[in-house]
Amino acid sequence: MVKCLIWLFWAYLMLKLIHLGLGGRGSSRDAPFTIRERLLGGEPILFAIAFILSVPVPLAISWQLHRGYLHGFQLATDCYGRLAAAGALPGIGNKIDRYRLYQAADGAESLAKRAGQFMDFRRDLVTAALADKTRHYAALTRTADPRKIFEQEAEVRRCFKKLPDVELSPPWL
Repeated sequence: MVKCLIWLFWAYLMLKLIHLGLGGRGSSRDAPFTIRERLLGGEPILFAIAFILSVPVPLAISWQLHRGYLHGFQLATDCYGRLAAAGALPGIGNKIDRYRLYQAADGAESLAKRAGQFMDFRRDLVTAALADKTRHYAALTRTADPRKIFEQEAEVRRCFKKLPDVELSPPWL
């Protein structure tokens, strides 16, 4: 909130200086402005423009950034758990190289840590989330059901496709 008020003050000050510099008074009298002259002189419009530039726009941008960081964190932790546990899947070594699995898991881990850092998560919370996902997916790989194993392999392939395309912030920033 304080940050928004500071932005509001500076935006209003800059707009006021621009208004005073470019939009001079029509007369050259030395009398101070009255309230009526201020209202007619565009003072509320300057404040409204400064408010729009300094409060809703930065709040919308920070909300969008937080949403992107959260989505990236969730995707990275989920894919890290899947990739770290994929080595226990029967037959995955024939389809995907173990070194590629390791590289992808390492990339997912660094992406999760970077997203956690942007959201001001403590490092131990990020590590705990990664370990929790790994335990969860390691328990799923112990099944003997061929359909579930095939689903796990498909999800690992999906992670291979999605992880390189993850951007933590929107491209328009």
